[in-house]
Amino acid sequence: MLWELGKCALQRPEERVIECWSVGCSAGEEAYSLLVSWEQALSQPLEGVSLRVLGTDLSDAALDAARRAEFSTFAMTEVP
Repeated sequence: MLWELGKCALQRPEERVIECWSVGCSAGEEAYSLLVSWEQALSQPLEGVSLRVLGTDLSDAALDAARRAEFSTFAMTEVP
């Protein structure tokens, strides 16, 4: 999906930012995963297109943890 959005963004020079919204992001694992995937797989082939991720949650404590990028050991078990 991000690849297709990126290809579209390349065709529209005035809109070279893809904005994603992670609703109920908890401690930010999903938002972080989106950014890491972008950097590792798509930032080079889609040079000139950037990704902006907004994470929101009802829990202030979860958002504070997300801002600090503090993830539990369990959340990181499958990360290479």
